Amino acid sequence: MNSELKEWLGIAPADFPVYFAFLCVVIMYFSTNFILDLILSVFVVFCGIVACLIGMKKDLNVSNFTNTIKLFAYPMCFLFSVFLIALNFLFWNS
Repeated sequence: MNSELKEWLGIAPADFPVYFAFLCVVIMYFSTNFILDLILSVFVVFCGIVACLIGMKKDLNVSNFTNTIKLFAYPMCFLFSVFLIALNFLFWNS
């Protein structure tokens, strides 16, 4: 399977930390334990940083369009997950 198809199907190596981060956010939503939420928040931030470091690298096997999309998509996923963490601590489980 070529790299371009893996990127668009969401099975590239950088996509899995993003999926794990959003899984942690879902667990945070249903959790009522502050300490667990705090630990999961750290994992979410860590996974977001790892996804950005892996996913934003320019890949010569994919098109320039895909590389440009990757430059915006991974940071946006990270910012969205940080926004969801803020929602968790301010509104969902306050």
